Amino acid sequence: MFFVVILDGCEIKKDSPKRIIFVINQLDNYKEDDDGDINTIIGDFRTFLTNIGFINPIIVPICAQAALDIQLNKNIDGWTSRFNNPYYHLPKYAKVPQRSTDESADLLYNTGIKLLRTILKK
Repeated sequence: MFFVVILDGCEIKKDSPKRIIFVINQLDNYKEDDDGDINTIIGDFRTFLTNIGFINPIIVPICAQAALDIQLNKNIDGWTSRFNNPYYHLPKYAKVPQRSTDESADLLYNTGIKLLRTILKK
């Protein structure tokens, strides 16, 4: 069983017997050429979590709004251009085992939400 934790200044027990998943939302807002790119954001967060005592933290990047819109068949054209770009294939940044099939054409998978669902089911 997992707990999903959204950090907003709350304290988290590092010694919890439950596994904790850290979800970072809205990573589609970061541009590839910016200093705060996705790799940097997740790397800095992983370092922070490790420094405060979490061992091998599970970090799942997502874009919840895109996932919702795609599932509701809204604004598909707007999200298609974003999530067909390999930079925005968010699951590749998660550093957790994933399916071996090519998911690059699956917009919903690229938002990270399917990976989060898979992890939660384990």
